[in-house]
Amino acid sequence: MHSFIIASAALLLSYIFDIKFLEQALVAYILHLILDLITHKDYGPRFLWPISDKYTLRGVIQWDKKISIIIIYTLTAVIVLAKYMLLNY
Repeated sequence: MHSFIIASAALLLSYIFDIKFLEQALVAYILHLILDLITHKDYGPRFLWPISDKYTLRGVIQWDKKISIIIIYTLTAVIVLAKYMLLNY
């Protein structure tokens, strides 16, 4: 979770200073962190890790299951295609 806070602050700074390539990379990184929170059911990310190691979030699905991978890649493809279609029409 500490990564999410740092990445969000960096995203805000890149937005303020209008650094487009960094904005896109940070948005992708934040989406990756959110996906990690959702897909780690058996062993979750340590929530407040450098401060406390007591709390661990549990996701909805486990990423190494075949159905989970199919769902994740299908949703990713739909989102990328929708974005492409919306931006090019």
